[in-house]
Amino acid sequence: MVRDRTHDEVVTWTVVDASPQNGIYVGVIPDVPQGGWYNLQVRSAENREVMKNGTHRWGVGILVACLGQSNMKEWFYTGTDLRSHSLLQKFNGNSWSKLGRQGNAAIAFGNLIIKRLGIPVGFLDFSVNGSGLRKEADWGTGYWEDTARDSIYRHFVEGVSKAGGAVEFVVWIQGEADAARGTVTEEEYRMSLEGFITSQVRVDIENGSHRKHLPFLVVAMVKRPGGKDDPHQAVRNAQYRVVEKVPDCYLAATTLDLKNQGRQHLSTRAYLKMGYRVAQTVLFILGEETYHRGPAIAGAKQIDPHTIDVSIEHRGGTDFTPVSGMTGWEVLANETSVPLTKVFRHDPETIRIVLERPLAQKTMIRYLYGAMPDATHPAVDNSAMSLPLEEGQSEVN
Repeated sequence: MVRDRTHDEVVTWTVVDASPQNGIYVGVIPDVPQGGWYNLQVRSAENREVMKNGTHRWGVGILVACLGQSNMKEWFYTGTDLRSHSLLQKFNGNSWSKLGRQGNAAIAFGNLIIKRLGIPVGFLDFSVNGSGLRKEADWGTGYWEDTARDSIYRHFVEGVSKAGGAVEFVVWIQGEADAARGTVTEEEYRMSLEGFITSQVRVDIENGSHRKHLPFLVVAMVKRPGGKDDPHQAVRNAQYRVVEKVPDCYLAATTLDLKNQGRQHLSTRAYLKMGYRVAQTVLFILGEETYHRGPAIAGAKQIDPHTIDVSIEHRGGTDFTPVSGMTGWEVLANETSVPLTKVFRHDPETIRIVLERPLAQKTMIRYLYGAMPDATHPAVDNSAMSLPLEEGQSEVN
């Protein structure tokens, strides 16, 4: 086996069939390293002259299945800011193709993985615009729990078989369809997503990773202008619960700090950030990075009647910005919103909230809540990835 075009040896000459019959030989070359592009040469053990050079280049890399609805589909269509690496390819159910310049998120993800690992990346794109997870969220384009012969899920399973190889990662970007009508509860979505991962995908798709379970990467649902807060928050909460409970399931990216373009899709630059964040998660799983998530709310404490301190748990960073003017925060006293005077960085691990009036009842703080929270000035850590503080809530002690 040689490197394509250069003919540099990758795997030395190996006997694949010691006794070919009628000019037909069959065999396996073991221990092929990850990388590409490669090609084959064939020779006879008798004269040792190369009889044939392969004409179809190939590589050994990772296959990434892409499932969900339109924000997953837009990985491959929105933005032309980057040019894809030659080792990056996409399978559409019938054949492989290059990405060229189209698709900011997909190219950002793929190029970063290739840069760091030096191996091919193959996308298996089976996302479907408008698709729901549950039957109640079927808007006419299908839903992922459906396992019937002509379902979108069965099309995915059959497509993986056509592509060949074993999937190493599944990326899931979905939820808007289930939240739109407000008919799917948090518990229903959680149970459905958990079952989809453990009883469908991980049963029907070969695990090509070195993990015990096929890694399933969830991108938290994006903002939706005009959407209702409670059903959208319910779906997002369910996604977080699945990530916490299901083994080898990861929050691949938060999205509420990213800018929208239109009703429920992201801007071209936002897709770039999303792609890099998901790639960071893959590198974390592979042991190439030490973190993949931004800071989180660890707790909240009332300092005096007008002041609440929110404790921040860092993952990849040690501090955050902006120093003042952070948006997206709410304080609720007996479920009634309390006006805020200011929100600012008190120290590297504390955000201080000053209230317009004193607190006298049971209080809760929440951050980036609902379908379209104010993320004009979100808290962002000082890690190399500049990851945002994750959405969350906490009772005030």
